[in-house]
Amino acid sequence: MPKVRIRSVLGRHDLTRVPEPAIGYAQLASSVNNGPDAVTPVAVTDPYDPQRRLRALARIDLLDRERRAGRISEAQYLAGRDVERALDGLGHVPGGGQWLEGDRVDSATAAQVAVVLGYERAMRANRFLEWLLRRLGITDTRLLLLVLVEGNPLHVAAIRLGRGDARGRHYIADRFRDALGVLAEARAARGRLA
Repeated sequence: MPKVRIRSVLGRHDLTRVPEPAIGYAQLASSVNNGPDAVTPVAVTDPYDPQRRLRALARIDLLDRERRAGRISEAQYLAGRDVERALDGLGHVPGGGQWLEGDRVDSATAAQVAVVLGYERAMRANRFLEWLLRRLGITDTRLLLLVLVEGNPLHVAAIRLGRGDARGRHYIADRFRDALGVLAEARAARGRLA
């Protein structure tokens, strides 16, 4: 009878079975953005030996920090990742510069293909934005775009939305988490219907 190997799925923050590196971690430049709340050791699977896990340093983004602090659920975290993925690179439409340089495609054809691909990506992003607007409204959609797409921290988004005082920052943070909750419910409903 063949031997069945059961692989446990470990998260990237589970460092119990990961050995310490022999020479330590790389030295990070000291700055406000490289503190323990922004950079943390994580477990990375070795691509050449899947049984072996290594430690590496990773920058923690807002969604990861919120989830680790228990302020958002796993479903809210995944909904936020969906927004990031759907609108990734929205501000950059590639040109046709060096596309397929070695092939027998002239630059005009390559530029046309790049424009078509950029147009399709923009249409998908536009449909997703319409879906967001129907679920959240203008203000919450703008808040998600400020935080998840542009990468602004919550306090900067609060200032940009005209709520820079302490009460306004708390309100914007709560509104951000509530918007992620609405998207998580919509995501779950869409999964049940699909």
